[in-house]
Amino acid sequence: VISRIVFFLRGVKVKYVRRVDKLETPSIVLSTHGSFIDFAYAGSLTKETAPNFIVARLYFYKNIVGSFIREFGCFPKSMFAGDIESAKNCLSVIKGGGVLAMMPEARLSTVGKFEDIQPATYNFLKKSGVTVYYIKIEGNYLAKPKWGDKIRRGSVVYTTLDTLLTKDELEAMTPEEIGKRVEEKLYYDEYEFLEAHPEISYKSKTIAKGLENV
Repeated sequence: VISRIVFFLRGVKVKYVRRVDKLETPSIVLSTHGSFIDFAYAGSLTKETAPNFIVARLYFYKNIVGSFIREFGCFPKSMFAGDIESAKNCLSVIKGGGVLAMMPEARLSTVGKFEDIQPATYNFLKKSGVTVYYIKIEGNYLAKPKWGDKIRRGSVVYTTLDTLLTKDELEAMTPEEIGKRVEEKLYYDEYEFLEAHPEISYKSKTIAKGLENV
């Protein structure tokens, strides 16, 4: 509710598409990660199951933000390093019958294109043995780039929730085949999106501010 109000006030139109009626529990949800505010889009599509999101550990050290995300059931993951605590938390969510939500690119896209995913992620999906869903978000990077200072008015964001892999498919596929399916479904290129939607017009008084930080 909060996120939808904020988007409305900031002049962002978000189009939510659900191709599944209800998420199974336990299950895993994979989401693309082109913008810092992706958790708001993903949270709106999965709110009825109260998923546990994996969040970069550094945000838990911020007083207000840290308290906020803990209340919403998020747990930390160290960036660019192995993290046994995070791995145990992932397993606990699944064994406890919950919904584990992760952004497997593990970092914000700098240039608005799909980033690499570590092969260990596909091994984890294989071993989980639960249904895997995906959320593809398009237009999010252009609405609020990693380097930008504000959300751009006039932005249009498309979010889609759909089934990625059933339990039977996971059991039958190799980690490599799982990886191919994941990358096919999560692939995005914000410049291809922009070409397909020439009607979108972005407005900001500081639209290029921070661009040199790329």
